[in-house]
This record gives sequence, structure tokens and C-alpha cells, in this order.
Amino acid sequence: MRYTESYYNLSHGTDNVSAEDIKTNGFALRGDKTSWCGEGVYFYDIKAKAWWAAKRKCNELKQKGKDSIKATVILADI
Repeated sequence: MRYTESYYNLSHGTDNVSAEDIKTNGFALRGDKTSWCGEGVYFYDIKAKAWWAAKRKCNELKQKGKDSIKATVILADI
């Protein structure tokens, strides 16, 4: 089987506040080498994985007192 890559129909899991910032300013590298995946912007080819990442991020933010945060998935073609 030959491996091929697709850059269409990708999903990025985040929170609703960050999603609005991404819509306005585009993606920016955040995080650091100690975060769970390191610095970068991560996309999934399966939306369920993006929802998992979004919920994980929101749970972390809620532990820091940000109760109004909601999981969001951004769809992207890059």
C-alpha cells in the first residue's frame, strides 16, 4: 500500500475563545516543549480526535478557573 497525504478536511480542536482568535489573527505557535505535544499547531484527519483534543484543553482551562470555556473544532484545508 502506498502512503499519500491529504491536506484537506483537517480538524483542529481548541476552545471557543481561542477559535475566535484564530479566525481573527490566524494560527500562532503557542505552548512549549513541556506541553503534552510541544510547541506547534496540530491537525487531525479524524474529527473525533479533534474533539478529544478540544475537550482535553477545555478541561485543563476549567481547572484554572475558566468556567465559560467550551470545546470547539475548526475545519481547515491547508
